[in-house]
Amino acid sequence: MPNPRRRRQPARDHLAKQRWSINKAADEIGVPRGHLHNVVFGTCGLSDEVRERLPELLNLPLEELFESDVLTRPYTGHRDGHINHPKRKAGGSK
Repeated sequence: MPNPRRRRQPARDHLAKQRWSINKAADEIGVPRGHLHNVVFGTCGLSDEVRERLPELLNLPLEELFESDVLTRPYTGHRDGHINHPKRKAGGSK
């Protein structure tokens, strides 16, 4: 059963309509590619950079790009802030 908190955000469709890949958009707004991917697919909260720069890039308000639950989710800046991120065992093994 899919996690209801993990779903593609409207930002993904707006990026595609304006012919931006997630990687190119991330490079353009100066955020890590993985972070923008996780935000667009609803697995973590938005960093301040994404909140400020993605609406400027797409010329759309933030509220059109993301659902309210994602907008209110805190950004921890840490991998463990991702939804369903598995804890790794000591020694680097998965």
